[in-house]
Amino acid sequence: MVEKIKSYGPMVGPFLLAAMAFFGVFARGAVNSAFGSLFFWGLLYLVFRQKWRFRPTPPFPSLWLKALGLFAAIYVLASLAGNAPIRSLGYTANLIYILAVFPLTWLAVSQYPQIRRLIPLMYAFGLMVCAFMALQEARWGLVCVRAKAHIGIIELGSILGQLSPIMVGAVALSLRRKEKLRAGVFLLALAASYVAMRISCSRIGMIAAPALSVMVFAVNWRAFGWKGKLTALALIAAVLITTLGDPAIMGRFKEMGEASGNRNNEQRLFKWRMGWTAFNEHPVLGNGPGAVPQVPPAEIPILDDGLPLFIWKEYTTAHQVFIQVLAESGIIGLIGFLALHLVPLFLMRKNLRSRDPETFFWTWSAVAVTGQFVLNAMTDNIFGLRPLMYIYWTTTAMALWPPSGGQKAEGH
Repeated sequence: MVEKIKSYGPMVGPFLLAAMAFFGVFARGAVNSAFGSLFFWGLLYLVFRQKWRFRPTPPFPSLWLKALGLFAAIYVLASLAGNAPIRSLGYTANLIYILAVFPLTWLAVSQYPQIRRLIPLMYAFGLMVCAFMALQEARWGLVCVRAKAHIGIIELGSILGQLSPIMVGAVALSLRRKEKLRAGVFLLALAASYVAMRISCSRIGMIAAPALSVMVFAVNWRAFGWKGKLTALALIAAVLITTLGDPAIMGRFKEMGEASGNRNNEQRLFKWRMGWTAFNEHPVLGNGPGAVPQVPPAEIPILDDGLPLFIWKEYTTAHQVFIQVLAESGIIGLIGFLALHLVPLFLMRKNLRSRDPETFFWTWSAVAVTGQFVLNAMTDNIFGLRPLMYIYWTTTAMALWPPSGGQKAEGH
């Protein structure tokens, strides 16, 4: 029994990573359980790595680890200096727990390098399940019902925006390798993503997914023959016609221009102003992570229907990542936050033109999920939303994995 644990124990991590990728598209409880188990596996690695049969692990990119340490130190300092230190420390611990996705992915890949080929398939199958669940919610029609799957409205739209360009890149990678069956799976997953997106009616998803998918298609232009290019143009035309011709979808976009009378718009604008005011009051270290104070109940606007703009709670979110970071951790916190996200892009810049197809695929996938994060961050506080951050940091770790599988990593 002990020998089996020594032999099979290292393989548990890659299996859990694959499960996390699959469930992360449509099942919040399952993906959180998978990540919790993966985190526990990482702790076991720290304790038993000398006794179990773990393969050597390339050094983590030290520059990113320094950025993580900087971010963590600033957020702990901001927590201790803020309005509610205990609450803020718990909030910060949750953020750092999520950020463990990066090193855990790195460790899992070192034990089973083939997981880099398996993860896109897990995303593809997850998208197919997601589309099925969305169709169930919509009673088997392509109608705008704000579908949730099992993860939530904001999370679902974000994940579809992340995975659509990844699927385009996966099709290109499969065509380069003449793997027609895999290419077919990823094309089917793209169709599933379209179905789920139509039903979820996520505006940011419908902006990010096509824009980033076109970007990935453009950088992979040579991978598609003339038939593939013509097919892509025909599919783009079909998607545009069916989407732009849907009054429900277009109505949601028209709402974005309504200055007043729209609860969602008014709520976002009010919370943006509230977050900016909170930042101006404490510009250096903020009010404390997760402890940005809400305005008094009497200051919450009452709408024409007699109801308040939002329900009062002691603490608030700014409905926007960058304002939220400023409000809760100040200018110093924003520096740590930007370092955490920009360092990976700096480290992978040389791979944007890599001749290794897999490295090229993961690098541009990481660029796409970063683009989606930036777009989504402008309208929602998504930094702590686990399902999409799992995808974000898994993809980033895959992109920074040494192309040769060797023992050196840039920034070490």
